[in-house]
Amino acid sequence: MSGWRAGGTALRLLLVVTVLTLPVVAGGAVRPAEGAKSSPELWEVVLKEHGPRGDLESLFWVAVAHANLGRIEESRQAFQRLDTADPQRTAAVAIAEKSRARLVKEPHDLQALNGVAFLAYAEGNYAEAATGFREVVRLDPQNPWARSYLGFSLGKAGRIDEAVRVLEEGVRLFPDNEILHFLLGLAYYQKGAIVRALIEMAKAPRAVRYFR
Repeated sequence: MSGWRAGGTALRLLLVVTVLTLPVVAGGAVRPAEGAKSSPELWEVVLKEHGPRGDLESLFWVAVAHANLGRIEESRQAFQRLDTADPQRTAAVAIAEKSRARLVKEPHDLQALNGVAFLAYAEGNYAEAATGFREVVRLDPQNPWARSYLGFSLGKAGRIDEAVRVLEEGVRLFPDNEILHFLLGLAYYQKGAIVRALIEMAKAPRAVRYFR
């Protein structure tokens, strides 16, 4: 994920309050919501809507859309452009406020949920980010990238056992996804399971470049 970091007490409080309104789900494997479906169409629409604009909020949504479509390099480049264009992180509060307003009207708004989760991660609120990403996975169970962000956030929050369970489920569902294998390897390594870590990382030769 990007190093773009939001800032300010107001934003942190807004994110915490927003996350506290999400459903509380036990750690480990995620049960999909009834009627949940995959989201590629949503993110392609977001790219078409925000890609041509060039304003700060649109640049954020372009980065998030690419992240959800597995276009890791494109997402990273968009976040880097946001770093350069908005060093004071002025767009973050506006994005958080708009996402919260959308969730008040529609709690299952995938775009708004992603906005809150990515902003929480950028702010360093990894537990809140994990709560947001867990709800994203519940509503969008066929999105392997959302599972990777959930597992990564749990690991950053120090909840390694939960991260392992989420990522083990991820590689069972998406055995060809190298990012999930690599993150599972990292989680095993943090648990001291070195052999298992090496086995998983060996399944992800192309993923390592994203974590250097």
